[in-house]
Amino acid sequence: MNASGREIEAKFLLPHLADVRVRVLSGGGRLIEPRSLELNLRFDDEAGRLAAGGRVLRLRRDRTTRLTYKAPGPTAEERAELELEIESADAGRQLLEALGYRVVAAYEKYRETFA
Repeated sequence: MNASGREIEAKFLLPHLADVRVRVLSGGGRLIEPRSLELNLRFDDEAGRLAAGGRVLRLRRDRTTRLTYKAPGPTAEERAELELEIESADAGRQLLEALGYRVVAAYEKYRETFA
């Protein structure tokens, strides 16, 4: 997310990720954040109103824990995003569940960041 509260993101399927990584590094890229496993929990209410409105409420745990809300933007790649770091994934989940949200999807992925 950038300072304006908007996220611009594109995702690609890379069947030869190791080759791409080598090319990025040999082309002058540098590793900003080493590879780490992240756990993502997506929340919605019983009626699925967030998803129906194109919105996402997510709790992500990797090196830190962040609570994120994403809303539709002008394009599929650009969305409004609010994100805050919290101390405890467990406390974040308890808070969301106390507000009536439930986990509707859970997934893990590895992330590595380059510049």
